[in-house]
Amino acid sequence: MINSKKELMSLIKNEMIASLGTYNPDGILVRVNIWFAIVDNKIYIASINPSKKNINIRKNPNVVIEAKFGNRKVIINGKAKIIASTDPSFNVYAQHIASKYQRYFGPPRLALNEIKQNRILIEIEPIKIKMIES
Repeated sequence: MINSKKELMSLIKNEMIASLGTYNPDGILVRVNIWFAIVDNKIYIASINPSKKNINIRKNPNVVIEAKFGNRKVIINGKAKIIASTDPSFNVYAQHIASKYQRYFGPPRLALNEIKQNRILIEIEPIKIKMIES
């Protein structure tokens, strides 16, 4: 049985799609599908700016991520923060996303340019992580 945070993060690292849940102003969990990259056990998401998820995160940084594979699901409760495109770390983390999804964006340089246009990054620090098998 896989139990450690590091093992569970490693398990979902190569998944292509997960869902991100943010809380709207009424406290209702709103989910969207996301592309993501995991770097140093943190989750990074590129997002168009502005978007509902960014607005929700700015008001309430608590988020939920779910990644499904086979009969298993990893659920991550975490704290999110926004990384602006002007932040020195933006390119480093955006490059991880560009590399992972280059077959959709094209060569990594073009992918990075695409991510930089009107986007921010969302960094998620996992607080609680668990796996459910059905």
